[in-house]
This record gives sequence, C-alpha cells and structure tokens, in this order.
Amino acid sequence: KAILLPVLLVAGGLAALAFFHFRISTDMYGDSRTLLNLLSHREFTVADLFRFDLTNDELREPLTRLIHQRIARVFDLDQKLVFQIVSSACGGLFVILFPYAILSFKGSAPWKPFLLVAGLACGANQLFFGHVEDYTLVYLFIVAVLVLAWKLFDGDNSLFLIVVVFLIGTRLHPGMVLFLPALLYLFLYSKSQKHPHLKKWIQPRNILVALGLTLVGGALAYFFLFKADRLLVGDQKERGGKVFLPLVNLFPPPHNYTLLSFNHLSDIVQELLLTVSPGAVILLCLGIAFYRNVRWNAPRTIFFGIAAFYFMLFNLTVNPLLTPERDWDLLSL
Repeated sequence: KAILLPVLLVAGGLAALAFFHFRISTDMYGDSRTLLNLLSHREFTVADLFRFDLTNDELREPLTRLIHQRIARVFDLDQKLVFQIVSSACGGLFVILFPYAILSFKGSAPWKPFLLVAGLACGANQLFFGHVEDYTLVYLFIVAVLVLAWKLFDGDNSLFLIVVVFLIGTRLHPGMVLFLPALLYLFLYSKSQKHPHLKKWIQPRNILVALGLTLVGGALAYFFLFKADRLLVGDQKERGGKVFLPLVNLFPPPHNYTLLSFNHLSDIVQELLLTVSPGAVILLCLGIAFYRNVRWNAPRTIFFGIAAFYFMLFNLTVNPLLTPERDWDLLSL
C-alpha cells in the first residue's frame, strides 16, 4: 500500500489532466444548455437540499447544482468551465479510488484484474471527459456504494458510511434512490450477523417474494397512480409529464415506440452493449450458460442482483423524455 497509493495519486492526477485536455468540445448534447441557463437565472442555497419536490425539475439535483454554482462564483469562473473541471477531477478521483479499492479487497488475486478492467471500461466513464451534465458526481457515488458494500461483505463495518454516501447521493441525483431495496438487504444482512433470527428474511425465496410484491405494487401504480398506460391527449405537455412509457399510443419520433414494443427492447439492448464493459457482458452470458456453477445465493450476488434489477426495471419503463437513466449515463451499473 505504501507504493500503491503514491502511484495511484500520480495516475489520478495525470488522468484528470488528460480528461480535461480531451474534453468533449460540442455543447449540442443532453440538457447542458438548459442546465447552464437554469444556473444563470436561479441561485441554489443550502435550504434547497432539504426541499423534496420531484415534480420540480429545479430541485431534483440540488446538491450537484449548488456545488457547481458555488465554485463558479467563489473563483469567478465560467459555469460551463466549472462543470468541465469538476467532471475531469471526478475522473481523477475514480482512477485513484477504484483501483485502490479493488486491489485492497480480500481474497485471491486472479479475479482482481478482471474487475479492475471491467470498471475502467464502463461506458459511463465518458462522463469524466468534461461533460456539462448532472450525472458525474452521482456516478462516482454509485461506484462508492458498490465498493463499500463489497467491503462490508469482506467483514468491514462500513454500513454507516454506505448510508451517508447514499443520502448524499440522493441529493446529487434522484437516481440514487434506486439503490434503496438493495440497501435494505444490506442492512438486514449486516444485522443478521449478530441476530441470526433475521437470516430467514434474507433467504432467496423470501427475497423473490418481496421482489414480486414490489412488481405488483409497481404495476398498480403504473395504471392507477401515474395513469401511464396510454396518452390521453398526446400533446407536448402530456408527453413530458408522463413518468413511464405508455402501453398504447406511440410517442412521436425519435421515441416512437410503446413499452412492450420491439423497438424499445432493441434500444435498451443496444444501450447496454454501448455502456457495459464487454467483459461483464461476456461474464453474464457465461453465468447464464453455466448457471449451475454460479453461487446465485451468495450475499454479494444477491445484493448486486437487487441493485441492478431496480435500475434495469426503471430503465426499461421510464419515459425517455424525462431522465438520464434511459440514456447511457447510469446504465453501466
């Protein structure tokens, strides 16, 4: 570790400089123009961090916007430049923290290079190349939750830190909330080490029942709470207000598909192939082909399976006009 950490600090610094030097040069992507316009007309405060109104687009990522706005004003920098600097700095931190965590995990070494390369080859790492978006910080926090969870399974007492990272992450971006079911499992797993009677609640059969109940609840909310199964008027206001894709009545191009259409499935598969590390895709295919050889009931597998399930469930159903989860940014999980 005495040698590893200085090497990674140098590597992280060089990576941050490289990310900034080769930063994306076009501003015609995502909602960058909308975001910069918002920050020029509205001042975010600490009080905004305690206002929970997901219907208000301005308050969905209050901490991310507060951080970037404060840096710009304190150092009198252009707001776009601040996003690019923070993006590149996050990339440098990722290059330091992720390899350090992987190489310090307990266990034999042969699988560590694979895990290391898989993380460094995620499509969402493009966020570090100066992207003017709200997703870079929360992506770093998502990685932190996964790393700290692994540490917990290694025997570290990291549950409190995971909760803190999760709570901060929810203020960086609401997509972090999709970790909540996996964190509930993590809490029960951690407590079951001292209270064995809790182990029955985290058996695979009970977990599948719980997942099934959430699917039933989600389906009821889809039809009766969000009324998302069809477009009633079809105007821009309704299309932008629908949280999920409809079952009938197409959106206009380029999202001219419904929830169960082949084009929608094709989009999701292509985005996964674009963003997920090729090695991870191959490993998943091998795991399915040789499923009898995989310990599906291992705590790590269950935790990650729950986390990935809810991210994917949201990715598969959400209205593409509304959130980045339907793009490539957070699909790398």
